[in-house]
Amino acid sequence: MQAAAQAGPDVVGLRFGMDEAPVLATLKSHVPNAFMMETKGSYRYRDGSAQHETPPYLSKLTAKVDSPREQIIVVFSSAPGPQRLVGVLREVSLKDPPTQAQMLQQLTDKYGTPTVLNRGKSPGAAMQTSVVWGEAGKPMCWRDQPGTTVFPWDAGSELVNWLRHMQKKGIAPPDLSQCGYAVGAKIQGEPVHQLVVTMGDVGAQATSSLQAQQWVSELQKKAEQERLARGTGPKL
Repeated sequence: MQAAAQAGPDVVGLRFGMDEAPVLATLKSHVPNAFMMETKGSYRYRDGSAQHETPPYLSKLTAKVDSPREQIIVVFSSAPGPQRLVGVLREVSLKDPPTQAQMLQQLTDKYGTPTVLNRGKSPGAAMQTSVVWGEAGKPMCWRDQPGTTVFPWDAGSELVNWLRHMQKKGIAPPDLSQCGYAVGAKIQGEPVHQLVVTMGDVGAQATSSLQAQQWVSELQKKAEQERLARGTGPKL
């Protein structure tokens, strides 16, 4: 994954497939004085009587600075596999705001011609333009309408259910790992006072979620068997 990630897109140097160490190094290089916060994840399951919980794993890293305001959230793939970067959100307030045309040109220079561009119709500060870039040659499994620019950069437990729905519509392939990544941007205001950039590897997120479901199912089955094996009746 690390080798493949180097050919993909990036947000301030953050790329798909990175593990915790290079992500931390990249964040500290970009925002040296940021407040850093880890978010842990885990899964709960029952053995038919008692509740159990898996060991915690790294789910997210968040970096925040106040002046100028910026927040970056990095999302990692789930246990039981190694935690690799699958999603990023970056929100930044622009101290010297460019025009929308200038901001769009910068984004196009970095990511290429957008797959979808929805330009806001409201004038002034309320104006918002949304753009998205889909991975070339791979299905955009998240897109149910031609103009959709919202995609799962921080996919939760419902991602696989959504993609199963998209399979029925003929949008997602039978193998969900083949779903392409996406990069998106929201440009707010004229001039642009706030920029939001996201990227999500939908195929990797779906694969990780499916592996986690299988893992927890096996843990639950084992716990049920162990509970039954320990079962004893009262003295009669």
